Amino acid sequence: MRKREIIWYFFLYFPMYAKYSIARKFGQKGGVEDISVQEAKEEYDRANLIILDLRFKETYDKGHIEGSINLEAQDVKKNLALLPRDKTIAVMCWGGGLSQAVTKMLLKKGFTNARNLKGGMTSWALEVDSELKDYIW
Repeated sequence: MRKREIIWYFFLYFPMYAKYSIARKFGQKGGVEDISVQEAKEEYDRANLIILDLRFKETYDKGHIEGSINLEAQDVKKNLALLPRDKTIAVMCWGGGLSQAVTKMLLKKGFTNARNLKGGMTSWALEVDSELKDYIW
């Protein structure tokens, strides 16, 4: 059984961890700026910011930030018209790794106001909206 677990780890979890680690390490060097959850909340409350939630629809439906836009990462490019160019866009996923890549793509597409929500939904639930804690684990 232990051998099977190691094989599963190597083929399933290791690639996801590696992708996340690489995104975290090199994402900032691509010109991607982070926005903290506290700063995002302040801007959101002033209606200066929208939140782009990249999590799967099923996960989003279980618990999300009210008023956020849900687009899975692979659907963002074909739905750019849904995103405002006059507000800051805080891009979020679970922890901030995938959202860095999507934020970088948005910047390349001319969305100069795109920012990566540092820590993603996990940080938002822990630091801003404790009612969402049940949906992060």
